[in-house]
Amino acid sequence: MTLVMSPDSSYGRYDAPTPTDVTSPVHREREPELHIEFDGTTVLCRVCGDKASGFHYGVHSCEGCKGFFRRSIQQKIQYRPCTKNQQCSILRINRNRCQYCRLKKCIAVGMSRDAGCMRDSLRWPAGTHTQLAQEGRLRAISVRQMGRGAHAYRRATRSYFA
Repeated sequence: MTLVMSPDSSYGRYDAPTPTDVTSPVHREREPELHIEFDGTTVLCRVCGDKASGFHYGVHSCEGCKGFFRRSIQQKIQYRPCTKNQQCSILRINRNRCQYCRLKKCIAVGMSRDAGCMRDSLRWPAGTHTQLAQEGRLRAISVRQMGRGAHAYRRATRSYFA
């Protein structure tokens, strides 16, 4: 199934262009449309609509948006204000054009420094893994069991993105 994501579309909503979009007499610069092959199991980046690589900083995001957000918060970057009324469309094909609006969208979709740090707080203290293994309390997990867990996750999230 091919979906057309217009620049005016919000995340999770895919609209085919209407005839009024194409023939509109308004002389504004139109962003190109993004055609996505969607098989129903692909999770998309909440910021730009690219294929998400995982759950980063509290939302599903691609590697590009994850890195952009991480650099922005770690280096405390102040981007130049947007020249287009802070209403730039952030899509995979143009996500690097306006850093101000991209960071604004990262925050708007729920990316958070706190969510990124949560990963570190979930790690076991040094030596815990070895101690549990010695005590026989660390249960081995097979590749088949991991596959079942991944399949259950995809099945559970499929309805969320449908």
